[in-house]
Amino acid sequence: MDTQTKINDDINYLAGASITRRYGTHGELLCSEYIRNRLLNMGLQPVVEAFTCSRETFQIFSLYWMEFIFVILLSVFFPLAGFFYGLTVFCLYLLEISGYLNLSQLVPEYQSQNIHAVIRNQEVFDEPKSRIVFHANYDCGISHFLYSKEVMGYLPLIQHLIVICMLGALGISLRDVWSDITPWQDNISMSCRLFTGLIIGTMSFIALIATTNEEDTRGANFNASGVACLLSLAEYFSDQSLKDIEIHFVFTGAHQCWMSGLRHFLKKNKLSKNETLFISVEGVGSGELHVITREKMIFTFHIDKNIIEFLDKYHLTNEIQKADYLPLPTSSYMINSHGYKGFTIMGLDKDKKPRYCNQIEDTTINIDEQNIKKTTEILTRFVRLWIREGK
Repeated sequence: MDTQTKINDDINYLAGASITRRYGTHGELLCSEYIRNRLLNMGLQPVVEAFTCSRETFQIFSLYWMEFIFVILLSVFFPLAGFFYGLTVFCLYLLEISGYLNLSQLVPEYQSQNIHAVIRNQEVFDEPKSRIVFHANYDCGISHFLYSKEVMGYLPLIQHLIVICMLGALGISLRDVWSDITPWQDNISMSCRLFTGLIIGTMSFIALIATTNEEDTRGANFNASGVACLLSLAEYFSDQSLKDIEIHFVFTGAHQCWMSGLRHFLKKNKLSKNETLFISVEGVGSGELHVITREKMIFTFHIDKNIIEFLDKYHLTNEIQKADYLPLPTSSYMINSHGYKGFTIMGLDKDKKPRYCNQIEDTTINIDEQNIKKTTEILTRFVRLWIREGK
């Protein structure tokens, strides 16, 4: 069976069946078993890493937003207590945004799992000269109001506005403490609290309504296409002999739960940061292939300049274009925030936006299997050149 036929079969199973790959569902479990069996058939020994996840991404964010409304109310009567409690919530929120599990792990509601396979040609306890980690999530997308094409472009602005409001609420509490002001007797204090509270409260309400009316997508492009690409890469490298090179294939679940699967993988597997390169594959079943050069979600992370120079040196940018940050960060945001080198390859439309990301029309009829095969060929060539350079 040729590569393109296998890609087509993978896409049809993952995104063409009647099951849904929504995180925490039986369908997601069935798809993880399908991936595991595919890897076993290649002679690999995949490990299932189970974990618990909480809620959809914006439900996780709204936990902090709603908590900050209580912070604002508390600071009206006890400014000092409100400031310290608010500072704690704010720091936890920034850590959660950065990819570290906080309040979200205190509300485990669903079970999910990662599939992790390794190809190594050195002794188990020997460090390889180079380590490549291929990553793709296998759960399907979720569609709701905040993911609509009309709203998605404003998500970075909304996040920054909420952070500014949180800082404003903390600042006015600190002002009241230093100046010994009784908040409810001061117009400035109450006006600032009312303004910040209205914005944060409105966004919490919008997130609640939006996620209440969410729908599952088929996820053929996001991200059955990435899974099919990684399975093709695993099949290719399982037949190769790469001395002192370690190649990982990581398929993560619960991506729509603020990348919980990837966050749990990074927490559980402590890899050497100097020798490790992550390559994430997302939505390569349609559109023109791009490398995302900047990841942004309050914090900003740039792709390692050596990677860009490497792509330019071997003219890979003739086949993979460069794109600036997207409204929603890719998996490389989490990877870079944990101090690893990595980049994401993704299919984008002419406006440099993800195609079918969290959209109902993300079905198998919109998939170009040839595009996935092309991604596989580019990445195998990239790895060969990367190893040859001794990176």
